[in-house]
Amino acid sequence: MNKEALIGVAEWLEAGAPHVGDVIGFNMEVGVEFSNSGCGAVCCIAGAVCQFNQPFHLQTGELGEVCFPKYPKHSPEDSVMGRAQGILGISDYEADELFTPNRDFVNWNNVTPVRAAKVIRNYIKTGVIDWDVGN
Repeated sequence: MNKEALIGVAEWLEAGAPHVGDVIGFNMEVGVEFSNSGCGAVCCIAGAVCQFNQPFHLQTGELGEVCFPKYPKHSPEDSVMGRAQGILGISDYEADELFTPNRDFVNWNNVTPVRAAKVIRNYIKTGVIDWDVGN
């Protein structure tokens, strides 16, 4: 587990997920969503791990549209979760639990930066991802 990367995200969340570089906020519903104004991206936990360590950069597509670069299918860079999992050095199970908790138990719209930070801090301390600890 890359504790330094997790601590960086937890500290950002504890500070209220302020605008830092290209990252302009926290939203558990999106991986990395760049704003239309081009001023940055809103990120979930996985997105923040990526943007603070190995950021995605937008590029111009064939039709002049702004888009993510194309990576080989099934490569670690193919998705936000895949890249974040690689950065953190965690298992598929841990990545699923941390980045996409079961919606039957966790309403992603209710995941605040404070709650996400508590879950991350608990995971660093105990090795257990427990979304109840953040309530």
